[in-house]
Amino acid sequence: MWFIASADKSAGDMLGAGAKASVEQQLPREGSYNRISCGCRTYTAHSKAMSAGLSLADQVEEYRKSGIETRAGDMWEGKLEEWLDAVLPPGAYERYGDDEEREDGPGEDETVSEWTDRKRAGIQTWCFPTSELRTEYLASVADRSEADVFALLRLFLFEESCFGGDSEYLHRAIHVFRDISLLDTLPVEYRKRLLAWMGGNAQPHPSIRWAIDLLPHSPQQAIDAIGAYLRVYSGVRPEGRSNGLMDAMAVIRARWIENLGTGLEVLFRLSPRDLEILAAALFRRLGYAVELTPPSADGGRDVIATKTGQGQNELLEIECKTHTRPVGVDIARQLQGVVARSGANRGVLITIGRFTRGARELEKNDHRLELVDGSTLIQMLNSVFGPLWVENRERICWGLS
Repeated sequence: MWFIASADKSAGDMLGAGAKASVEQQLPREGSYNRISCGCRTYTAHSKAMSAGLSLADQVEEYRKSGIETRAGDMWEGKLEEWLDAVLPPGAYERYGDDEEREDGPGEDETVSEWTDRKRAGIQTWCFPTSELRTEYLASVADRSEADVFALLRLFLFEESCFGGDSEYLHRAIHVFRDISLLDTLPVEYRKRLLAWMGGNAQPHPSIRWAIDLLPHSPQQAIDAIGAYLRVYSGVRPEGRSNGLMDAMAVIRARWIENLGTGLEVLFRLSPRDLEILAAALFRRLGYAVELTPPSADGGRDVIATKTGQGQNELLEIECKTHTRPVGVDIARQLQGVVARSGANRGVLITIGRFTRGARELEKNDHRLELVDGSTLIQMLNSVFGPLWVENRERICWGLS
């Protein structure tokens, strides 16, 4: 390792006076420099025309013959399942215990990893090829096996990596302008990793694949982690890889948050008290101290939620209804009265069904009134507890009665 740097040092300081020549020696010569295309979509009229009407296998062969750097799948108008079969060969499922027998598989002298890499060769794997295939996949993700979904997320959420732009930054600073201080405009930690990469000690882009370990129990935390990673290096990451991170967030949301599944059936089976307890557990997880009011003579609210802290003093009055018919404006007005009398910051009216148009109009005109219907409630539960709240609701509600 030939540099140790602090956050306030420039790239030149990191390298030291004698190390610049070492960096220059490790980079390709000007005439031999070749940009690595690693996850960058390069849409051209020629590549789109070549893709039209061809199967994915035919695309791979055409691109190989033409020498075009973009991988098969870019701007491709083929079938979703054909692309999935190509990018998710048997080896992709190994980590997740998918023991399903498949007709195709590794050869006698081939490991599973080698087989997987060979099957993916020449295929775009870093994100969905087109927005149409993305939409189709998200619409069907609830019906796919968990092994399928995890395997695809592993492609979109890359391990510690380097991309073509990383070489480009070093090439321009050293070969083109011969001024290492040009790297000082890059994010500090990225710059440190970029220079460490030249010494063989790190990859410029750290892994984000660990976010998968937050699934399926904490999908919103996984989305938040990927979102933060997406923002921090957006200017130095290939567009295709950023598309993959956004695709991963969409897959997680569609599979584990917006997938209502059996949640609605569970809500409709809850007793009024069970719904109140579940609502209290939800707001407790959201950081509130909660108090369940008595089952009768509850003063027009079922749960009192408070959050206090430096510069924060919040009081919520929460009313729950297990009505299968739409909840109307009269019940919403009753909660408005409770909020006005108690001086609460907000009143939250929860139902397992839906609200009338009059109730929704009342909500629009009162910022202290929030209406949560059954579908929204399930998405909130999925977001903070994961979709397994259905099976684990007794544990989630432990200590509330």
